[in-house]
Amino acid sequence: MIEESNEIQGQDLAVASQKKLAKEEKKKAKQEKEAVKMEYTLEKLRISFERLQFVWIKFNVTCIAIGFGLYKFYVANTSGEVQTPVHKITGRDFGVTLVSLGVIMLCFATYQHTQNLAKLKLQYPYMQRSLALVLSYCIIVLSFLILLIVIYRA
Repeated sequence: MIEESNEIQGQDLAVASQKKLAKEEKKKAKQEKEAVKMEYTLEKLRISFERLQFVWIKFNVTCIAIGFGLYKFYVANTSGEVQTPVHKITGRDFGVTLVSLGVIMLCFATYQHTQNLAKLKLQYPYMQRSLALVLSYCIIVLSFLILLIVIYRA
């Protein structure tokens, strides 16, 4: 009888330890699932930052292209003529303003994107490098060169 009770207690302990192990495994699986879910959420946030930066790039390239187009149109229509402007704002001035606005806005958008990525990097250290940021830097350099051409080529 004592042997049977010891055997039953041994079985109870085995069942209890199996239940404990099962609970720990469920808890571990839940934590892993939460970690994967958090990483997925952070990746979606990174992608939304990238998309926002690409929208800013598209807006600024359009603004710069329209400004440069207005500048070239004004230069083509007034080439060889010395005119006193009737209006205070000429096509050249408007073109320079649009190109300047595009460069300045892209600089601010790139700064904001850099700040957002720095905050995200604290929570998501394994995120990919931002291609939108690299493209922004390239376009800022090219836009600045276009601005210099427009300003200094009278």
